[in-house]
Amino acid sequence: MNCRVSKMKTLEEKLLDKLSDSGLFVSQPMSALGGGMWVLMPSTKKGHYIPDFESSFIALEGEPEPPESNAPMIGSYSRDSAWVVDINGLGKSSESTEFYNEWATPEEAIEDILDFYLGDSSRMIELAFSHGKSIGLAK
Repeated sequence: MNCRVSKMKTLEEKLLDKLSDSGLFVSQPMSALGGGMWVLMPSTKKGHYIPDFESSFIALEGEPEPPESNAPMIGSYSRDSAWVVDINGLGKSSESTEFYNEWATPEEAIEDILDFYLGDSSRMIELAFSHGKSIGLAK
């Protein structure tokens, strides 16, 4: 009898794979985000972007260099039993709730990230206007 032990991926690993498989850059878990990560859409990826927008990301030692991006970076982490998607990095102190969402499940958080970059463009449009820019769509 041949018994093989295979490593099962955790739910979080499967969800992070979903982001990566969609062409998004996902950072390593970061202690500054309580084990959460930054997500970035490469400039070469077809999706919503802000022309002439430069997203900044500093790779930690041993982490791959992030791609160039013309879309905002998203922080995603767990806080008080909620899964947070924080687009502008201001947390709940932000005046606009369009850029800070708390979700009951990690699946909902991942879908929110995918929607921001690749789905409904309304939040990207609002963010672009707040930077005095128009939006670029699915190039």
